[in-house]
Amino acid sequence: MATIFSNNLKYLRAKCNIEQMELAQKLGKKGGSSVANWEKGIAIPNLEVLIQLAHIFDVSVDELVQIPLFESSFPSINGLYLQLNRERKQSVYYHARKELNEQNKITKLSDVVEIYGAVSAGTGEFLSDIEYHESVPFNGEVPPHDYAVTVNGNSMEPMFTDKQIIFVKRTKEARSGQIVIAKYDGSNVYVKKLVIDEQGYRLVSLNKDYNDLIIDNDHNIEVLGTVVL
Repeated sequence: MATIFSNNLKYLRAKCNIEQMELAQKLGKKGGSSVANWEKGIAIPNLEVLIQLAHIFDVSVDELVQIPLFESSFPSINGLYLQLNRERKQSVYYHARKELNEQNKITKLSDVVEIYGAVSAGTGEFLSDIEYHESVPFNGEVPPHDYAVTVNGNSMEPMFTDKQIIFVKRTKEARSGQIVIAKYDGSNVYVKKLVIDEQGYRLVSLNKDYNDLIIDNDHNIEVLGTVVL
């Protein structure tokens, strides 16, 4: 069954003139069957793949999954919207949502957030091998973001507690001192503070009960995003 995501994927792939097999190869997959199933609405990829797709097509994960991007959906504004860069697209989206709330005279004490997975603040658990997507209530202001995840563990206390929802801007680069979502040694994904100083590169827990994760010739990281603070 077709979904917003499946229609968006078909539209963006055609717009960028990318074949299913070519897209599959960009995602590190051997065949195009996964892409075909996504476009048929049979399945939705996990968070890690959604982030990769967002990078390829220069959209946010929320836009990719929730907002119709194909031209027939919003003929009066969509063409202009698609010409904007990612930051300006997000600005338009959140402004439009605010305008709709005011139009309907809704005072929202809470919001609904789309959660696409969980990152570890402890031992490296990550729901990347599961097609995970859940809408959950959220009390408070929702900042502009590319995707939201929950925190598993207490290694980033007192900043982030276990099961807390955090909002992430997708990026492949980060500065020392930023809180990042990063894949460590090609497998587990953590939320940690990136520190770069005279001692080298490392991922640091704010809870001192946890050891630093060293980044060197034997241990590498891939930054997936920075946490919106």
